[in-house]
Amino acid sequence: NNAGGILIRDYVKVLENAGIKIGQDKFFSWLNLKGYIYRQKGVKPQWVPYKQFVEQGLFRVRETPVSSPTNGDFITITMRITGKGQKNFYEKLKEAV
Repeated sequence: NNAGGILIRDYVKVLENAGIKIGQDKFFSWLNLKGYIYRQKGVKPQWVPYKQFVEQGLFRVRETPVSSPTNGDFITITMRITGKGQKNFYEKLKEAV
């Protein structure tokens, strides 16, 4: 459901359609550089938004417990950008491009 926001890879396509050419990796780097997300260390390093931005409603996060014979138990984090976040990042990127 879209109320929960969209995945980064889908948002990057939305941006491209709006004329902002930024690939997924570059967008993650940009979010990191601007202080929205950080790289969580662990079995599988993953990007995680800082709590205040989730609380502000820019991101939604879904945590999924995973059990794997090789890596043991860990949690994967699925980060989605909400409608509010999409507007926010679009405005900021528009100025930057």
